[in-house]
Amino acid sequence: MHSRDLQSERVIEEMESLRTRLAETEEKLSEAHDLISAIRSGEVDAVVVSGPKGEQVFTLRGAEHAYRALVEAINEGAATLTLDGTILYCNQHLADLMSLSLEQMIGQRFVNLLDPSAVDTMEALARRALNGTPVKAEIELRSGGQLIPVQLSVNEMRMDGPIALCMIVTDLTETKKWERMVSEGKLASSILESSAEAIAVCDETGRIIASNAALKRLCECNPQFEHFDQAFSLTTTEGDPAEEFSVISALNASIRAKEVQLRLSDGTVCTLLLSSGRIKAASSVAGCVLTLTDITHRKRVEQALVENEQRLRLAQQAAAIGTFEWDLRTNENRWTPELEAMYGLDPGTFGRTQNDFEQLVHPEDRSKVLEDVNLALRTGVPAQAEWRTTWPDGSIHWILGRWQTFKDESGVPARVAGINIDITSRKTAEEARRHLAAIVESSDDAIASKDLHGIVTSWNPGAERLFGYSAQEMIGQPIRQIIPPELQEEEDRILATIARGERIEHFETVRLAKDGRRIDVELTISPIRDEAGQIFGASKIVRDITQKKQTEHALRMTERLASVGKLAATVAHEINNPLEAVTNLLYLARSSSDPKMIQSLLAQADEELGRVALLSKQTLGFYREKSGAKPLRIGNIVEPLVTAFASKARNRSIDLRVEIRSDPTILAIEGEIRQVIANLLSNSIDAIFGGGTIRVRVSAGHAWDETSRSGVRMTIADSGSGIAPEHRSKLFEPFFTTNKDVGTGLGLWIAKGIVERHNGTLRFKSSRVPGKSGTAFTVFLPGDVKPKLVES
Repeated sequence: MHSRDLQSERVIEEMESLRTRLAETEEKLSEAHDLISAIRSGEVDAVVVSGPKGEQVFTLRGAEHAYRALVEAINEGAATLTLDGTILYCNQHLADLMSLSLEQMIGQRFVNLLDPSAVDTMEALARRALNGTPVKAEIELRSGGQLIPVQLSVNEMRMDGPIALCMIVTDLTETKKWERMVSEGKLASSILESSAEAIAVCDETGRIIASNAALKRLCECNPQFEHFDQAFSLTTTEGDPAEEFSVISALNASIRAKEVQLRLSDGTVCTLLLSSGRIKAASSVAGCVLTLTDITHRKRVEQALVENEQRLRLAQQAAAIGTFEWDLRTNENRWTPELEAMYGLDPGTFGRTQNDFEQLVHPEDRSKVLEDVNLALRTGVPAQAEWRTTWPDGSIHWILGRWQTFKDESGVPARVAGINIDITSRKTAEEARRHLAAIVESSDDAIASKDLHGIVTSWNPGAERLFGYSAQEMIGQPIRQIIPPELQEEEDRILATIARGERIEHFETVRLAKDGRRIDVELTISPIRDEAGQIFGASKIVRDITQKKQTEHALRMTERLASVGKLAATVAHEINNPLEAVTNLLYLARSSSDPKMIQSLLAQADEELGRVALLSKQTLGFYREKSGAKPLRIGNIVEPLVTAFASKARNRSIDLRVEIRSDPTILAIEGEIRQVIANLLSNSIDAIFGGGTIRVRVSAGHAWDETSRSGVRMTIADSGSGIAPEHRSKLFEPFFTTNKDVGTGLGLWIAKGIVERHNGTLRFKSSRVPGKSGTAFTVFLPGDVKPKLVES
């Protein structure tokens, strides 16, 4: 901008010199115009013209020949032009100037005599003259390949015929003065044209008297001799609403770097930087020079920088990043609002000195941070450190700082710039991970993790003790290594469950130790998610339940013995009384000789034996006589029981499905029917290992016998391994079980008895074919028959 200002001042000085040197020529031309006007109006009788032959007196009034002689005698070129620029008349001086004859001059278009660079100026002169404003301008004529600098004075001339233009041509090459003017004028023109800025030279009225090509491109037309405000409709960017700019302000005072806007013909708006200087005459302002620099691109870049800064600010806020700049010469430490927030400060409340920052660092970390800062000041290398800060509310927060020292031209440290990042969440997570790692390492349970492909990623000491494999042996190996061959499909279901984001809790199964031992274990498996919430693995807690299983087995055996003992004691007690009565009756019968008495005694003994038989039957069936058979629907019993067994089924990866097609009313004892359904559901769940499906269906049906009684049919079907053929005939015998670990052998026996007492039927089908294995139990209960035992 400094060089452009010097250039503008130089142009102004050159223009002032030109204006002074042109003054004499303008005076002479004015005299010529006055003379011509006097000649036209007939105000003078004669005129004295100095020429090569001395002074000659021309009598003018009423003498057209003398008038032409006068025009021929003046030391200026003269011509009359039509509106299209055709020469109607010219004097000999103009023909001599162009090195042409009068015949060659008359009839030729004047524009053909101009240098191409002067065509625009000539058109502007003609346009102004036709508007009634006499104008003058310096242009160049071309004669025989030479450029002739001249001054044109153009006026409108009205005669009897059409309107024409009268033109006086003054040769500027005659004297040394005009040669210097032309030389200096070309220098000013060269300065104007070589400038990248658009330049306009205006007279004292604001009319553009000189301009460069850049200004014409900006105006999209030739603005010469136009008023500046009409050629350029500029508005200032200051104020709301925007104000229109006027060249008057540039004539009144110099302007430095004022932003204005110009709307182009295509509707786009460009931003310009306007500067101006005044052209001063002896005692007044003769005009001004204005420079217009197109800064549209720069403004767009500045706007882009502002937008980038805004995006950076948003990114810093989202990433919890604050920036600072510490001026080492003034000790001013400037913080962004985001950085102040990291230290629990309100925006603008930071003290802005390095000491203020040091006081915010936790006392236990302060000396180490200052050491790192001083080291970075000495070396100039990028530095990084972590420290704590205490907020006004007493909470502790962690900060990660990165900074670098920058030196001035002399190599002296001048400023430090850097960023702070709030890493409190990361530190909290690290502490939690360390705490969790300590728990995992010290846990008696086996804890391991794996990815979604079943590859082990961690293996704690508890797992080493339980399975006998070291962490080095297991990490990177598939977890299937410790799963028995017949349970390999469990891993597929486990991985599928984890991939859905579901937990597996208290899943009892069997795993293999390194030495081949089968270990009863209980698994709890949870999905592991990354910071984005995506599942990338699973954590597994494995608890050895071998001792628990052994205890449960011993307890079941003890309970069985206790139940048998209690049953035996109860039976002995209940049967003892009728047997004692039978003994006494038989003794009396043997002692009597009366047949009727003997028959009576034997009849009583038979009744007592009937009581013994009934007690035995009730005992074997765990029968407890109940009353209150009532109308009920099987579906109302099934659904609550399915809900009760859902957790157990889910832990064994069993899909438990219920389908109530129709649910007719039957007469039954609700508690006994519930016991039947519970026994069948429990047996189905126990029959499935490693996941599967259980379907419970209730619908109206008919008995399988010849009666075809209507009633309700319930089927419970599982996808277990099926029942071995050799076990099927014994399935409903008391104390027979296919699962000695969990069964007593009484469930199906009791269920069958209950169904039969309700005049119903219990059947089953089973298959052990691979891919189609499973067992289905179907119960039919009639709808209109009361249970037999209720009637007894």
